Amino acid sequence: MESAVVVAIISFFGGAIVTYLGAILKYRKDLELEYNKDLRAKRIDEYRRLWQLTEVFPRYERPQGLFIKDLQCFQTNLQKWYFQQGGLFLSDRSQPAYFAVKKLLQDTIKKCKPEDPVETNTDEEIYQAVRSLRRALAEDVGTRKQLEVV
Repeated sequence: MESAVVVAIISFFGGAIVTYLGAILKYRKDLELEYNKDLRAKRIDEYRRLWQLTEVFPRYERPQGLFIKDLQCFQTNLQKWYFQQGGLFLSDRSQPAYFAVKKLLQDTIKKCKPEDPVETNTDEEIYQAVRSLRRALAEDVGTRKQLEVV
């Protein structure tokens, strides 16, 4: 009879410990899911603002007669966005694409005067970098994925 009591006590405490650990793990998982959901929502808002800034380099109907001063304005707008709004939310995937655009703009602007037109090959290079940035932003927040119906 005594051994049955010991087994019952051990079972009770073992079950309590397993239940407690399960509850802690579930709580942590729920917190992680909530954090990821909140971060994704904030990223979508900030990425939308950055996406709008890239309007200068659309995929179709690209503007003719782009000048260095236009690149300077674009660069300033990107910098304002980064430091005043959303740079904090750039992921490890999007950050290199963002800085590739910034570097390309900086290198181009350094070589020219504000009134100079942007050369066609440079325009195309910047366009491709901006396109890569937009692709990285979309991948970050999953807006290009098919919805999975469960």
